[in-house]
Amino acid sequence: MTRARVIVVTPTEPHPFGHALGRWHYALLKELSRRKYQVRCLSVSNNQQWAQLAAQALEPFEIHLSFHPVSLEPNWLRRKWRTLRAPFSYNLSNGLRADLARELRSGYDVLHLEQLWTGYLAEQHQRSLVAVHHLITLDLGGLELGRNPRLVLGRHLMGRSERRLLRRLQAITTLSDRLAGSIQSINRRARVFVVPFAGCPATSPRGASSHAFSRSSSGVFRAPSCSSPAGMRARSWWTS
Repeated sequence: MTRARVIVVTPTEPHPFGHALGRWHYALLKELSRRKYQVRCLSVSNNQQWAQLAAQALEPFEIHLSFHPVSLEPNWLRRKWRTLRAPFSYNLSNGLRADLARELRSGYDVLHLEQLWTGYLAEQHQRSLVAVHHLITLDLGGLELGRNPRLVLGRHLMGRSERRLLRRLQAITTLSDRLAGSIQSINRRARVFVVPFAGCPATSPRGASSHAFSRSSSGVFRAPSCSSPAGMRARSWWTS
């Protein structure tokens, strides 16, 4: 039987002993491999040592992993035009975009994009899922910025960019009902899945069981409270 092929894009190296985001990426990729998916990961990289350590840690899991350093567009006008069209996408290099396009042409079952700003790569591709871990509009919503016009403008522009991108996405996974509610208020057409960062002994290899998403009246899909987050994201979410 042909294994389902999952393409994952991460905004940092999936290093199991790096910062929290990299550790999560490592857990996700490892779980996908354990569940017999064919995994292709394209990772943005700013730390060559962490990239090497991530590659060594994931080598036993037969994951095709590549790293793409952040490289700014040398042409100033093109760089500013990209910022206007896709704010905060500077770490998505031309090389990463080209490699992703080749992988998509080769065929895939799921395109999984970690963190909101990688959502620019979805581009209406079918079976694309964007993992949104936080929103600036919530994180900085109640913060008093005083009379600093630069901070006020920055928060306004980032919030507007978040809303513009969220409206373009078809399927989103996030961590809490609060985040899901904010996302749904911006894009009511999106399918939103809540998968908290939490674990449960019932989903360990010795006691694993099958779980299904429940759907609330607002249209948000929620994983059971006793679920492995990596495992739930590895499931065939698009059949829910």
